[in-house]
Amino acid sequence: IYSKAPVSGLAVRAVLSSPVDGKIVTETVIRNQGHDERGYYIEGYIAAPGGEYNLIMYQLGLPVTHIRNIDNYFDMLAYTDMVDERELSYIPAISSRLDSNKIMSEPEHLMVGRYEGLTVENSLQVDTLRTAGGDHFTAASIAKSYYLQLRINGVEWVKTAAAVLSGMAGSSRLCENEGMVQTDPVNLFFSMRHGDRTKRIGQKGSSAVLYTTFTTFGKIPDMTSELMLNFEFTKSDGTTQTESFDITEAFKTPQAIENQWLILDKEINITPPEGSGSSGAMGPGVEGWEEKDAELYM
Repeated sequence: IYSKAPVSGLAVRAVLSSPVDGKIVTETVIRNQGHDERGYYIEGYIAAPGGEYNLIMYQLGLPVTHIRNIDNYFDMLAYTDMVDERELSYIPAISSRLDSNKIMSEPEHLMVGRYEGLTVENSLQVDTLRTAGGDHFTAASIAKSYYLQLRINGVEWVKTAAAVLSGMAGSSRLCENEGMVQTDPVNLFFSMRHGDRTKRIGQKGSSAVLYTTFTTFGKIPDMTSELMLNFEFTKSDGTTQTESFDITEAFKTPQAIENQWLILDKEINITPPEGSGSSGAMGPGVEGWEEKDAELYM
């Protein structure tokens, strides 16, 4: 398996299975890395009797994305766990109206390669397993990352912002190129960040772009995708503000289809907390935000 750069600590499970019932015949973990004129690669050895096989390879050791049903080629499924108590504490108003068992962590990019109809010849010598076309194997992520952006007015009154997006797939079949399970809808949790602030002329507060990049197994086509944003004010009483709106159509735009950009024509107006003063002077710092440099698309 080739990559553009060396990947420290990468380990890949490689499995040869029956093309009839998917049962595992033999498997190994490969982790030896090298370099040649084509780039960096990872390789290893597997012992297999002659026959016809389906091969599947997937990355091991990711902290959030897990694999279940590991003993059958056709049943292997990638999934994530429910969000933990710390993450739920950022969305009290949202979690109270949703089934918290269906608020899931976003997956990492899981690299998977699958090749069906491979032939292994009976031989007493070491051979190199290749694709049916005689080439090396490759792997690609089964998840997609979307860039999400909207505008927020009154950003200085916000301590944290977290979001939950409905209509997302909670799992993906490893044996399929587009393997998201459409019968497993979940609510996906992720945090939001803000960009540079600009003062709003003649109005209280400052305006900023609110943005994030989130990863998902896929948007379920026939389901509504409601974006629920929960803002926590910088107040001792923990006042929050929740906004919800439908972004289903945003997934159908050329920007979303071609570039995975969700540029929303939406402005969120934050209500100033009591006692914030006419200038909104809760202080220029926004302690709970995660700062990150990124290109903003206006």
